[in-house]
Amino acid sequence: MALQPPFSDARPWMLAGYAFIAFIIALRILVAYWVYRDASARGSSNPRSWGVWVVIVDLVLLSYLYNRWRKLGEREYPRTARDRAVETTVVAGYGAFIGGALLAPVDFLLTPLYTLGLLAVTLPLAYLLVYRGGWARLRGAA
Repeated sequence: MALQPPFSDARPWMLAGYAFIAFIIALRILVAYWVYRDASARGSSNPRSWGVWVVIVDLVLLSYLYNRWRKLGEREYPRTARDRAVETTVVAGYGAFIGGALLAPVDFLLTPLYTLGLLAVTLPLAYLLVYRGGWARLRGAA
């Protein structure tokens, strides 16, 4: 019986890679939906274009958040349960993505595993921020 070198079976790594790609695609769609709903609620003149551009160019999200903070003002109607769930998922997804990029060793195979594993940590934290008034507490502390 011949010994096999470590990591010779690539199926678990491929599965993790496919899950990571699905995670990125789902996160992009959720961000576009969240930006569209939030821009609509704040009275933006073109919420659809914000949503579309966020998917195409990453930096548009930062531009939208700045414009939301400076120009768009308060929401015209309160957030629905769906809006809060999407916001929680977006915050957790970006937190896991950034944490995975910063904490994983410089290895393209381990970054997806760290990112997907960090969702278990960032999802409860995002829940506390979105549902339990964490954003308001952070704004009050600043």
